[in-house]
Amino acid sequence: MKKTVKILIAALFAVSFSSLANAQSASISANATVISELKVTNQANLNFGTIIIGQTKSIYSDNSVVVSTGNSLGNTNRGQFSLSAGIGSNLTLTFVLPSSLTTTGGAILPISFTDDNPNNLSSAIGFEDGDGNVAKVTPGIPYVINGYNSASEVKNANVFVGGQVDATGVGVSTGIYTGTITLSATYN
Repeated sequence: MKKTVKILIAALFAVSFSSLANAQSASISANATVISELKVTNQANLNFGTIIIGQTKSIYSDNSVVVSTGNSLGNTNRGQFSLSAGIGSNLTLTFVLPSSLTTTGGAILPISFTDDNPNNLSSAIGFEDGDGNVAKVTPGIPYVINGYNSASEVKNANVFVGGQVDATGVGVSTGIYTGTITLSATYN
């Protein structure tokens, strides 16, 4: 019996040591790429100036102004956001655009952001990268930017916003009309 126990113990040690002899290990690395913070800044408000009842007024992303009748009155300005993001990053731009501007009394002035000339780069909304290249942005469709600032230096980009207000409809009255345009940028 002692002999059987000794054989059994010897067999257990042999199995244990053979398991240790076959043990293996592996390693992985932990990596992270840190990029700069994504920043969107309001640089200028979209200002249609003065509109006469019965008139439509368009401001394009290149800051050109077109009125349906008469002269363009008052100071006008395209809206502008600046954008700063990490080198080589992929971004998506989305907009929340009003369908009308309103007065404190509740009067409504329709506003649109569609481009009436699809071959014209002076669209209602345009993206200009840090090198001065301009691209049209279609309202209602997220605008994807791949490889933002692919050069070794960070350059600010701009998003220019124009639109058209229409004071030809019934119920448009005199007053100061306002609305909010929101640009959201996210890393992909």
